[in-house]
Order: sequence, then structure tokens, then C-alpha cells
Amino acid sequence: MKRFVVLGSVMLAACSVSASEGYRMINGIDVNAVNSEVFEVVARTGGPIADFWCGASNFARDELGASWQDYLYVVGGAGVGVTSASPSTVQFAMAPSSEISGASGRDSHWGPELGDKMKIQAADVECQFSNSME
Repeated sequence: MKRFVVLGSVMLAACSVSASEGYRMINGIDVNAVNSEVFEVVARTGGPIADFWCGASNFARDELGASWQDYLYVVGGAGVGVTSASPSTVQFAMAPSSEISGASGRDSHWGPELGDKMKIQAADVECQFSNSME
């Protein structure tokens, strides 16, 4: 029983959310709300592109209550963040950029590109390439 309580506490701390800190995954990927429609994934510097999709899928499921069949849309390509000074951020939404407001609309030459979309279930598979269990 003691192991279960300790493990549960560690797992709860692994993906914590608060208004001031945002959403943090155990592997160091952060996700911050830009506004009520747009969220920004802050990947580990030098991490794989899979970090972006992994972070977005986890946030959408855990915080937005999205289903596995919902889509994630890139509404701001890779670059310096709005919610973080990190150069490794991408903005996502649960709707295409034409249906939301407040996204950077930035296009990029690396990482997920503006307009890309992926089902949450497929994006979650990217977590295995993100080394999310480090």
C-alpha cells in the first residue's frame, strides 16, 4: 500500500497544472495557454520534433478533455514563444487557424508547420519518440 501511495504522488507531480506554472510533463515539456483557444508547447532545447506533438496530445487529453479522435492543429510554427522565451515552441489549437484567434500564425522551416494537423491518438504515439519516460 505504501508503494502505491508514493507512486501515486510521484505520478500526480509528474503532470502538474496551475494557473501560474502551466502544464509540465515528466520529461520537461511544458505547455502554456496563450488564450482560451491556443496553447503553446515548449519543448526541450535540442529535443526531438516529437516533443511538440507529445506535449500537445497530453495537454489536450488531460486539460481540455479532448477525445482520441479529435484533431490538433498547428496554428503557429516552431520558433520563439509567446509564453516563454524558449526558441523551441509551437502553438496548437483544437480548430484550424481560420476558426480561432490569438495565434502567432508563424510559419517555420523546422518542426511542425503552420496548418499541420494530427489526430490526438496519432500525436500520442509520438511520445514514444519523445523519450517521455526519462
